[in-house]
Amino acid sequence: DLIYRESISTDNNFSARANLFGKIPFRASVGYAKNEGVVKTNDLDRYSASIKLSPVLLDNHLKIDVNAKGISVKKNAIDGDAVIGNALGMDPTKPAYDNSATNRFGGYYQLLNTNNSLSGQQNPLAILNQRSRPEEVQKLLGNIELDYKMPFLEALRAVANVGIEASKTKIEETYTDNSIQTYQLDN
Repeated sequence: DLIYRESISTDNNFSARANLFGKIPFRASVGYAKNEGVVKTNDLDRYSASIKLSPVLLDNHLKIDVNAKGISVKKNAIDGDAVIGNALGMDPTKPAYDNSATNRFGGYYQLLNTNNSLSGQQNPLAILNQRSRPEEVQKLLGNIELDYKMPFLEALRAVANVGIEASKTKIEETYTDNSIQTYQLDN
């Protein structure tokens, strides 16, 4: 109960189609998805937007397709395998918290060997709460396709397709003071 939660996920999209100025087929969409993981603090928010224009020019000889899609994702990347694995292996008779004056782990219980090295499983609640790893990703996908039918022989076409994919990622990982995962023995 300390690491798991009931999770709710939503995925919302809205799209519209029209003919701009009565001549240019146009489609646009926006979306938002929120996913909560079953492990606490494992959250993801995704925003997306896309647009497509498909005009036909020059007496239906030139068809142009322009597509663009942007995506922005924000998530808190937890170490889910460590949290779940240590929760499965930890002695259930031991407490999750230890607020004694001699505690070295920010108020979380952790069993130590006689030489002060970690003994047994790490406290899964400490792994979950003492580490923060927010990630942000922005991505752009786009292309332009030109399809030109030669007026003197319409079966002959020239097609050019140019695309782009660009992305930017920001990841920052931090641990609280006295984190179990950064604990080192003093030599």
